[in-house]
Amino acid sequence: FAVGLSGIAVAALVHNQMDRIVLSNLLRLEDFGYYVLAAMTTGVLYKIIGPIHAAFFPKLSAHAGHDDHTEVAMVYHRGCQTMSVLLLPMAAILAVFSKEILILWTRDPVLADNSYVALSLLSIASALVGTAHFPYVIQLAYRWTRLAFVAEVTMALLTVPLLFGLTRLWGVAGAPCVPIILYAIYMVTVVPSVHRRFLRGELRKWYIHDVAFPLAACLLVVAPCRFVIHHDISKPALAVSLAALLLSAIA
Repeated sequence: FAVGLSGIAVAALVHNQMDRIVLSNLLRLEDFGYYVLAAMTTGVLYKIIGPIHAAFFPKLSAHAGHDDHTEVAMVYHRGCQTMSVLLLPMAAILAVFSKEILILWTRDPVLADNSYVALSLLSIASALVGTAHFPYVIQLAYRWTRLAFVAEVTMALLTVPLLFGLTRLWGVAGAPCVPIILYAIYMVTVVPSVHRRFLRGELRKWYIHDVAFPLAACLLVVAPCRFVIHHDISKPALAVSLAALLLSAIA
């Protein structure tokens, strides 16, 4: 199990850092800086994933150790829904109001103009990573690392050619499309495999109740506000509007 975890960690490190290595050679330094700024901004979303993982994993692992399928399923869905409720509203606001957030943070309209598309796409990718996290956690709870290791290695191998192709095609905006493509494939291949092995009969509930309903709820709040909140309003008003929107989306 420890060897499997180490293999996953190494493969994930390679996979997660490959974009910086490849893009630093493909893009102009200025464009690479825009991408890094967008990636740093979406880092706030990953700070949500760790604490939720830490809160739910011990209980999941304990129930899995006792082979209590009912309790495992209940804790698993509660964890997935907690992740969706806390992560998806923030990801939606970052994706929809990326330009406004960058202007509010950097006070530089030129920087925002060149980074906001990458930020929107990376926010979508982060949302996919977060919603797919608990299917990974359940594998660890049952001490099964093979599928996660194979998935990470496969994504690491696919990242390089996809980065080259999409970056040459679309520039800075092409690179964030790579994790979106990879994790979309992950959610329709790896996630069903995990449910078939450990949570048979729970996949439909995961797609509908754990992901689709929270996503639809926050988009119904966030998307219409795109026509109301604009970056040309005062900075204090923009900050208050986005904060209120985030709380409304979570609610």
